[in-house]
Amino acid sequence: MAFVRAQAAWPLSGADWLTRLGAEIAPHRAAIVPISLIVVPWAAWLAGPGWASPAFAVVGLAGSALLVIDERTHRLPNAITLPSAALALALLCTASLG
Repeated sequence: MAFVRAQAAWPLSGADWLTRLGAEIAPHRAAIVPISLIVVPWAAWLAGPGWASPAFAVVGLAGSALLVIDERTHRLPNAITLPSAALALALLCTASLG
């Protein structure tokens, strides 16, 4: 029974997480894009050429979206936080092997 409750409470269950991601970003797109255009190249430059560069770019992109949304709504949406953390972890694990 506890497993069923935990599964129902999982914030990204089902195939609609991509729709939720777009819905979270859409109202703030005008502010996210200029910040991302500064942060992502800076993160790529900081990482340098190597396997970790994509992970830094993902963290920079997600971080700039979370910065704007948190400043305006005082919350961090799971539709951005969880997939970006998982992707960054996967990319950094891949970088550690390379």
